[in-house]
Amino acid sequence: MTPALSDREAATSVPPLGARLALSWNWLQRLRIRTVPIGLVCLLTLLLTLIGSYVWPGKQSYVVDVETRAVEFVFDGSEFSTWYLKAAVICVRSRSGGKARGLRHPACAPQAFQVYPLKAAEFRWPKEARILARWSSSEGVAIEVLAPGEAIDALTPANSPLQIEGLPVGSGSRILIDAETWQDHPVLPFSAKSLTLGRLPTTGEEGVLRSGRYQIRETLPGRSSAVTVEDGQFYPGDRINFERTTTWLERIKTWSKEKTACVKPCDPAKAEENEASGFVAPARHGLTVVAYTPLEHRRMRVDRPGADPSFVEVRWTSRAIRDPLLVALTALTGAFGLAFPSRALRLRRPRSAGGLNK
Repeated sequence: MTPALSDREAATSVPPLGARLALSWNWLQRLRIRTVPIGLVCLLTLLLTLIGSYVWPGKQSYVVDVETRAVEFVFDGSEFSTWYLKAAVICVRSRSGGKARGLRHPACAPQAFQVYPLKAAEFRWPKEARILARWSSSEGVAIEVLAPGEAIDALTPANSPLQIEGLPVGSGSRILIDAETWQDHPVLPFSAKSLTLGRLPTTGEEGVLRSGRYQIRETLPGRSSAVTVEDGQFYPGDRINFERTTTWLERIKTWSKEKTACVKPCDPAKAEENEASGFVAPARHGLTVVAYTPLEHRRMRVDRPGADPSFVEVRWTSRAIRDPLLVALTALTGAFGLAFPSRALRLRRPRSAGGLNK
């Protein structure tokens, strides 16, 4: 027979496990808790994730692949802008005029240019060099030098920082690659401060964009690697460039509804140091341009004739649909909702004296 405990021993002894559980159950009943809101917790978690994806968007990188008949660059001076020309004709703008030297070319008036043949030349575009490359069935690829580089005096082309095989190539000079040579020409890489794809369709304009597509890659919340969150296609005649944008937090700090590093239309002089990188490759009827923008807060601007500019940005719905973590969370929420309905989690009331639940 177990001896009885004294009053002091009974006060200091630990109650058995069953007694502790009974006390906890009675405490919950006093709080009148009837259901465990697991579904509500999962729903709130999902909503907070969606709000977080919308309020704190990641940095975007645009990938475009287009076929166009005109593209304009402002180079950043990096080694990635080194070009190898298989064969070309250089028309150097002549200040004093005179007759063409060596040969003539129908695209270069002898009163305005000195014409030189060129074979197997390699050179790097200097910083701030601005060019417009066009394709036409009659001339092939014509590269017009709009500005050869920094600190240029247009009246003294001999001081131009752009030298091709010892020839000073100043503003207004042209580099011509015939159509046959272009079809078998190596790719031309670029790293640009500013990039404009296509020209707006106007009377006599041939340098329009013909077709293309794009992808937007973004770093999602909690991840370091970028994933594709949106894609689409371009229409013939679109003109495309990129603009850096600010987040809503930066806009609140500056009390500005919209603030970009580029004015509209984008001013190359105010563009970022590296807006896009990629390469130019031969196409059957033009230029294939593949470009990548760095991971930044940017948007893509698309101009069309007779319409206001449109801006391509990531929508929070696209970000949510393409987020594998969010999709998995949604699936788990639905599974929990089906497997554990609220009635199944209802706590039992204490039994009555008759032993029946009420």
